[in-house]
Amino acid sequence: MSLANILDWMPHGLVSSVILIAVALLLRQLIVRLIRTKQEMEESDRRRWITTTRNVVLVFILAGLVFIWLPQLSTFALSITAFAVGVVIATKELILCLSGLVMRISTQPFEVGDWVEINGLRGEVIDEGMLAFRLQELDSSGRTNEFTGRTLSIPNSHLVLSHVTNEQFRRRYVFHHFRFVFEKAVDPTEPLALAKDVVADEIKSFAEVAARYWARVRKASGVDIPSADPKIGVRTTDIGKTVIEVTVFCPSKEAERIEQAVMQRLAAWAPPASAATTNGMANDE
Repeated sequence: MSLANILDWMPHGLVSSVILIAVALLLRQLIVRLIRTKQEMEESDRRRWITTTRNVVLVFILAGLVFIWLPQLSTFALSITAFAVGVVIATKELILCLSGLVMRISTQPFEVGDWVEINGLRGEVIDEGMLAFRLQELDSSGRTNEFTGRTLSIPNSHLVLSHVTNEQFRRRYVFHHFRFVFEKAVDPTEPLALAKDVVADEIKSFAEVAARYWARVRKASGVDIPSADPKIGVRTTDIGKTVIEVTVFCPSKEAERIEQAVMQRLAAWAPPASAATTNGMANDE
């Protein structure tokens, strides 16, 4: 095979690179030899010029190689960019899950055993993994705090895309809100008194413990929270119906029982003409 055929077969950039490096090294060798023959130069000056020459030639070689391979480098950079974009798109969910893991470790929004709510899903955290965490599902309607028996696996990406509500203090106590609606307007004096008596009777067994727990939650959270004292009031609807509203700070497991006790007492009192209806609404806050 002739030299011309070999040059035609080899990539143009490779041939140019070899020629560039050979010429630059030869030029450097000649200049260094010329400097060393200068007897009138100080030894320190000679070393400095030799070092400068070597550095200049090296920069020249690098600049020449970049110039020679620039088209190929541009194509390679575009290919790398396209590949990187493809990888990001293909692994978007995985990246979000790992980002959620970093966020969970750094901010610690919850830990195993906490009650949390995320994207309308409520439950007790029973496991934390690198890509997801698991919840023992709680009733998401908010009326009760009973477990549904289902287990939810939630990707860590939701920690980046959604807000998380930690309901840990609600595991033991809740602000339970409900109301009783009379079909017609009635004098609220007596039903208000009845509701207050029933609530006072129902909470007296745990009132002291609830007050201590409320104080501890308030101190731990560092923010003002509603008073632990029961709130019983009256209002009317847009069409004139009388509504008795009750908010009580009570153990989570006692909330439904207290609500039923108040509802039954008011339903028993309601005059037949008022056609009383119960409209319980748990809004545990």
